[in-house]
Amino acid sequence: SLMGWVDETGNVVPIPGLEGLERIITGKATKGKKPRNCKSTNVDVADYTKAMLENYHADLNPGDGNENETEATFYHYHGSKVLAQGCSFNLGASDRLLQADVLRDSGISRLRVALSEPASLLWNPQHEVFIGLSYGEGKYFGFLCSASAFSGIFSMRALASAAPAPSAPVHLTGSGNKMELIQLHRVDLVVTCELSCIFKNEYLTKERFQISYDTLVNGPGLRYQMVGTGLESSKVLVNLAWVSGGGPSNDKHVD
Repeated sequence: SLMGWVDETGNVVPIPGLEGLERIITGKATKGKKPRNCKSTNVDVADYTKAMLENYHADLNPGDGNENETEATFYHYHGSKVLAQGCSFNLGASDRLLQADVLRDSGISRLRVALSEPASLLWNPQHEVFIGLSYGEGKYFGFLCSASAFSGIFSMRALASAAPAPSAPVHLTGSGNKMELIQLHRVDLVVTCELSCIFKNEYLTKERFQISYDTLVNGPGLRYQMVGTGLESSKVLVNLAWVSGGGPSNDKHVD
């Protein structure tokens, strides 16, 4: 019952690879560390600017190992005011969630998004949440998530700033999903991005859109964002978690 790595006295047996486990059990791994703060309120624009500058310098000097790097990866906006930072938010009317760091390298980034309405037994059909990527002022691409006519069945429709209306919906049960971003560099300096929804390890839908290479590298870049519509005085609980992130890829030359 002790799984073989703890003896009858409660001590970790000397098995290679379990050195860190003993430090966790004895409390040495967290000794002297402050409690984790996953959400702080009343963040003003000055704090946001400071955090962005720290992220920028950390990107320029990845080997420095900044120990004071914030653990929060998203900012909660109401209009132009930053309300909070963290990974769990109550999204209301005129609110949006914006990724703090900018995606500028090709690779795969997976973000797990969980949406819920704790104050209601059923999801309000008037409530919709946009989950996608922004790549400049008024430029976005993603999925519009809402409830269907059937209880427990949700729909996702692709929505883009360049499209006049959302696409036909795909359906899923529950509220968990992932989004995958793949950036493919081309000779004509056009970057093709693929945004997909994964549910129960299966791809529900894949949509592609293109941005310029200059927008990705020198311009606004790409950022995940979430926006709620039709909420009025209601709130939607949004929980975010990075599943995986893509780093710079090695360029390959084909003769």
